[in-house]
Amino acid sequence: MSDSSQVWTKALVQEHARAAVAVELYTLPFYLTALASITDTNHPHYQILYTVCLEEMLHVQLAANLCLALDTQPQFTAPDYSADVPFLKPNDPATGHDQLIHAEIGPMDATRLGTMLDIETPEEVQPNPTHKTTPDYPYDSIQELYDALLAGIEQVGVDQFGWNRAYQQQLWVEEQPFSQLVESYAAAQQVVKVIVEQGEGSSVASKPSSSLVLADVAPLNSDYYDNKAAQGDHLQKVVLDPTQFPLAPEYRLASSFTYPAWCNLSHYGRFLLIQNDLMRQGFDPDSGEGHALFAEVYPRAEVSQDHPTNVALQQAFAATLSNMNQLWSGQTGTIMSMIQLLRLAQVCWKNHITPVWTPPAA
Repeated sequence: MSDSSQVWTKALVQEHARAAVAVELYTLPFYLTALASITDTNHPHYQILYTVCLEEMLHVQLAANLCLALDTQPQFTAPDYSADVPFLKPNDPATGHDQLIHAEIGPMDATRLGTMLDIETPEEVQPNPTHKTTPDYPYDSIQELYDALLAGIEQVGVDQFGWNRAYQQQLWVEEQPFSQLVESYAAAQQVVKVIVEQGEGSSVASKPSSSLVLADVAPLNSDYYDNKAAQGDHLQKVVLDPTQFPLAPEYRLASSFTYPAWCNLSHYGRFLLIQNDLMRQGFDPDSGEGHALFAEVYPRAEVSQDHPTNVALQQAFAATLSNMNQLWSGQTGTIMSMIQLLRLAQVCWKNHITPVWTPPAA
């Protein structure tokens, strides 16, 4: 825990920016592994998670560009799921929100869905939401980290940063409703808004009710179910209306991928769609009963870090990280697409091997 009397410095702001890159990168192997485990790529749950993965790739890019604008170099390293996430240590007994930093890579199931909801939980649905302006970390949510980062820039002084666009990347070639480059404090505010809105949908200021009737969102067409399903002390287990977590048009990713209706929702709203669809069919988040209602996944697999399928995945992921470090430092490089990494993870599952993204420590 930091000293609450600590003041912002340029170095501390830069450290927060690098941590933002680590936080965004943390989600990718976790989400992609769960996505790759689903056998039917046309299943709505697969399609929902696929759109989230696309936008998480964008978040990594935007956070890295923010680093360069703040005169620091982003560091792309493989996530360590056995260690704490920088500056984050959620401690919220009422919601079990600490899953955010205790992600366990595995197939799409109740455990993974619960962690996904924890990662994307909006500040507004937590019991005591706060907007950090001091470096009083660790923070309870990703949004608190970004709130603090922007406040730190202002308190240190906007003119203390170079806002240099050199080596910043625009990996999305389609024209976007927002800038991918960070050349000013206003641009920094915008990219943070894009990241937070896509993830949490924090534009909803009021704490959602647990008794709202769900709107139909094709193709899940979620009918409302018995209010007793809303009982329980875990916010993620409360029946929430996904449409209360919208994604405004100015923050939506323009892509050649044809977005379905649920892309009008934040990641949190999309994951609620999955949970609510399962609960409508009888899934009980408290007991875990009803696992069969999840999209079919490949059979439970052994963990074999040195299996040829995992070696191929590890080499591809390491090459991707290396090339990202090169690109954001002005060197040439080509980033392996998320689709290629996803396919390698699928090969692992198809061979009854749990994907392991990094080789064992020497």
